[in-house]
Amino acid sequence: MDEQKKKVLKFIGSQELAVITTVTPAGLPEAAVVAISEMPDLSLIFATFTQYRKYPNLKRTPYVAFVIGWEDITVQYEGVATELEGEECEEAKRIHIEKIPHSAKFADLPEERYFKVAPKWIRYTDYTNDSIYGEVFELNF
Repeated sequence: MDEQKKKVLKFIGSQELAVITTVTPAGLPEAAVVAISEMPDLSLIFATFTQYRKYPNLKRTPYVAFVIGWEDITVQYEGVATELEGEECEEAKRIHIEKIPHSAKFADLPEERYFKVAPKWIRYTDYTNDSIYGEVFELNF
Protein backbone atom coordinates (compact mmCIF):
# COMPACT_ATOMS: atom_id res chain seq x y z
CA MET A 1 0.00 0.00 0.00
CA ASP A 2 1.44 3.38 -0.92
CA GLU A 3 2.10 6.14 1.61
CA GLN A 4 -0.95 8.24 0.68
CA LYS A 5 -3.33 5.32 1.18
CA LYS A 6 -1.65 4.51 4.50
CA LYS A 7 -2.10 8.12 5.61
CA VAL A 8 -5.81 8.07 4.70
CA LEU A 9 -6.35 4.70 6.41
CA LYS A 10 -4.61 5.86 9.59
CA PHE A 11 -6.68 9.05 9.72
CA ILE A 12 -10.00 7.28 9.09
CA GLY A 13 -9.02 4.77 11.77
CA SER A 14 -8.72 7.63 14.26
CA GLN A 15 -12.29 8.79 13.59
CA GLU A 16 -15.56 7.25 14.82
CA LEU A 17 -18.06 9.52 13.09
CA ALA A 18 -18.67 10.81 9.59
CA VAL A 19 -21.38 12.67 7.72
CA ILE A 20 -22.90 10.52 5.00
CA THR A 21 -24.93 11.91 2.13
CA THR A 22 -27.40 9.73 0.25
CA VAL A 23 -29.70 10.54 -2.67
CA THR A 24 -33.50 10.88 -2.34
CA PRO A 25 -35.96 9.64 -4.99
CA ALA A 26 -36.13 13.26 -6.23
CA GLY A 27 -32.35 13.33 -6.66
CA LEU A 28 -31.78 15.58 -3.64
CA PRO A 29 -29.07 15.08 -1.02
CA GLU A 30 -29.84 13.89 2.52
CA ALA A 31 -27.11 13.96 5.16
CA ALA A 32 -26.75 12.14 8.48
CA VAL A 33 -24.04 11.36 11.00
CA VAL A 34 -23.00 7.69 11.15
CA ALA A 35 -20.40 5.67 13.01
CA ILE A 36 -17.75 4.32 10.63
CA SER A 37 -15.21 1.52 10.58
CA GLU A 38 -12.53 1.03 7.96
CA MET A 39 -11.00 -1.92 6.16
CA PRO A 40 -7.42 -2.20 4.88
CA ASP A 41 -8.58 -1.64 1.27
CA LEU A 42 -10.08 1.74 2.38
CA SER A 43 -13.65 0.42 2.26
CA LEU A 44 -15.92 1.83 4.97
CA ILE A 45 -18.44 -0.02 7.11
CA PHE A 46 -21.49 1.58 8.69
CA ALA A 47 -24.88 0.48 9.92
CA THR A 48 -28.34 1.97 9.83
CA PHE A 49 -31.89 1.06 10.75
CA THR A 50 -34.35 0.14 8.00
CA GLN A 51 -36.75 2.85 9.17
CA TYR A 52 -34.20 5.66 8.70
CA ARG A 53 -34.32 7.72 5.51
CA LYS A 54 -30.89 6.64 4.33
CA TYR A 55 -31.86 2.97 4.10
CA PRO A 56 -34.40 3.23 1.25
CA ASN A 57 -32.17 5.86 -0.38
CA LEU A 58 -29.27 3.38 -0.38
CA LYS A 59 -31.41 0.55 -1.70
CA ARG A 60 -32.54 2.73 -4.62
CA THR A 61 -29.29 4.59 -5.31
CA PRO A 62 -26.09 3.18 -3.79
CA TYR A 63 -23.88 6.23 -4.45
CA VAL A 64 -22.76 7.98 -1.27
CA ALA A 65 -20.43 10.72 -0.12
CA PHE A 66 -18.82 11.13 3.29
CA VAL A 67 -17.02 13.90 5.12
CA ILE A 68 -14.70 12.53 7.79
CA GLY A 69 -12.97 14.82 10.29
CA TRP A 70 -13.86 18.19 11.71
CA GLU A 71 -10.59 19.95 12.54
CA ASP A 72 -7.39 20.50 10.57
CA ILE A 73 -7.48 17.14 8.77
CA THR A 74 -10.45 16.03 6.69
CA VAL A 75 -11.27 13.34 4.18
CA GLN A 76 -13.88 13.67 1.46
CA TYR A 77 -14.91 10.21 0.31
CA GLU A 78 -17.19 9.10 -2.51
CA GLY A 79 -18.16 5.49 -3.14
CA VAL A 80 -20.75 2.82 -3.75
CA ALA A 81 -22.57 1.17 -0.83
CA THR A 82 -23.58 -2.49 -0.74
CA GLU A 83 -25.80 -4.03 1.92
CA LEU A 84 -24.00 -6.95 3.56
CA GLU A 85 -25.43 -10.39 4.25
CA GLY A 86 -24.32 -13.69 5.75
CA GLU A 87 -20.65 -14.22 6.62
CA GLU A 88 -19.64 -10.87 5.16
CA CYS A 89 -22.16 -9.10 7.41
CA GLU A 90 -20.96 -11.00 10.48
CA GLU A 91 -17.35 -10.03 9.74
CA ALA A 92 -18.37 -6.37 9.27
CA LYS A 93 -20.22 -6.44 12.62
CA ARG A 94 -17.11 -7.83 14.31
CA ILE A 95 -14.87 -5.13 12.80
CA HIS A 96 -17.36 -2.37 13.61
CA ILE A 97 -17.89 -3.47 17.23
CA GLU A 98 -14.16 -3.89 17.76
CA LYS A 99 -13.60 -0.26 16.76
CA ILE A 100 -16.80 1.15 18.29
CA PRO A 101 -17.76 -1.09 21.25
CA HIS A 102 -20.92 0.84 22.14
CA SER A 103 -22.37 -0.09 18.72
CA ALA A 104 -22.77 -3.68 19.98
CA LYS A 105 -26.13 -2.83 21.55
CA PHE A 106 -27.58 -2.29 18.04
CA ALA A 107 -25.83 -5.12 16.19
CA ASP A 108 -28.46 -7.82 16.50
CA LEU A 109 -31.61 -5.74 16.30
CA PRO A 110 -33.81 -7.00 13.45
CA GLU A 111 -33.97 -3.56 11.79
CA GLU A 112 -30.17 -3.00 11.84
CA ARG A 113 -28.43 -3.32 8.46
CA TYR A 114 -24.72 -3.16 7.66
CA PHE A 115 -23.22 -1.63 4.54
CA LYS A 116 -19.78 -1.70 3.01
CA VAL A 117 -18.73 1.23 0.84
CA ALA A 118 -16.16 0.71 -1.91
CA PRO A 119 -14.20 3.92 -2.52
CA LYS A 120 -14.29 5.63 -5.92
CA TRP A 121 -12.64 8.96 -5.03
CA ILE A 122 -10.94 10.29 -1.89
CA ARG A 123 -9.48 13.70 -1.11
CA TYR A 124 -7.23 14.07 1.93
CA THR A 125 -6.57 17.56 3.29
CA ASP A 126 -4.19 18.34 6.15
CA TYR A 127 -3.71 21.92 7.37
CA THR A 128 -1.56 20.99 10.39
CA ASN A 129 1.70 21.95 8.68
CA ASP A 130 3.01 25.48 8.05
CA SER A 131 1.86 25.69 4.44
CA ILE A 132 -1.09 27.98 3.73
CA TYR A 133 -2.41 25.38 1.30
CA GLY A 134 -1.73 22.38 3.50
CA GLU A 135 -1.19 18.90 2.16
CA VAL A 136 -3.85 17.89 -0.32
CA PHE A 137 -4.02 14.80 -2.49
CA GLU A 138 -6.68 12.78 -4.28
CA LEU A 139 -7.01 9.04 -4.84
CA ASN A 140 -9.09 7.54 -7.64
CA PHE A 141 -10.23 3.92 -7.67
